[in-house]
Amino acid sequence: MLGVIENEIPEVEAACRVKPYGRMLAVSNLFRRSDQTKNNFSDGFIYADHSILKVFDLSLTNGDRKSALTSPASIPLTQHKTDHYFPGQNPIR
Repeated sequence: MLGVIENEIPEVEAACRVKPYGRMLAVSNLFRRSDQTKNNFSDGFIYADHSILKVFDLSLTNGDRKSALTSPASIPLTQHKTDHYFPGQNPIR
């Protein structure tokens, strides 16, 4: 669908899919650090594909824009969430 929008409407430079938590599909905001066994719940999540980084100028304090959101186990975090879940640490393994 994104390719169709970008290819068929010349004014569109980039498009992305964004889904706020709790709408349409039954998804979970539970996640777990790879070094822990307990799941965490966090609100304020959105689900998006990699192209969101082409559409919005989102600031990344850690990581690389080219590889962010390219694998199922990747997740960009705000600085607030990084400080909460990885205090004093680099969250990239």
